[in-house]
Amino acid sequence: MNMVCRCPQMFTMAQKCALKWMEILLTKKTQELVQETASELQLSVISKLLQEVMGAVCGSRDGQCVQDFLDASVETGHMFDRSFDPESEKCTSYRRLSDKIMAMTINDSEDKTAEQIADDYTDFVLDVMKSFWCDAPDCADHMADTFYELLSSRFCITFSTRSFMSKLVKWIENMIE
Repeated sequence: MNMVCRCPQMFTMAQKCALKWMEILLTKKTQELVQETASELQLSVISKLLQEVMGAVCGSRDGQCVQDFLDASVETGHMFDRSFDPESEKCTSYRRLSDKIMAMTINDSEDKTAEQIADDYTDFVLDVMKSFWCDAPDCADHMADTFYELLSSRFCITFSTRSFMSKLVKWIENMIE
């Protein structure tokens, strides 16, 4: 993972390399089909999103945040597992967020435009993140012990911004259409 941190342009280079090999190996008709598919997938947008994600995970070219990210990812998985146990402590699971998550799943989006749905989803994600970090003061010690290093890195700053979430939602929306 640290090697990836030293090469932030990896995704762009991989895309260019794949396109070059495609020119060599594929027939013209197949190339056109692949390029059409790549255009629909918006590979340049994917590449930019991946660069932002890796920048947040790495924290620096030396990968100073990688281990913090991996540790927090493991704990996040454990919290998902514990969420299925009704007896689990609220600070070590996602059960305390269930009302907000259920509200979004029953959100009536029938009469809304795609942009309104994307805005609603962005608001939902940011609200759940805020609730996760801030709505249970009695969980502050657990949250600090478990996620402090990650919180102090670029990871949370990057992923908790409306700008990043809007870009991600817009890309997903374009993929669905």
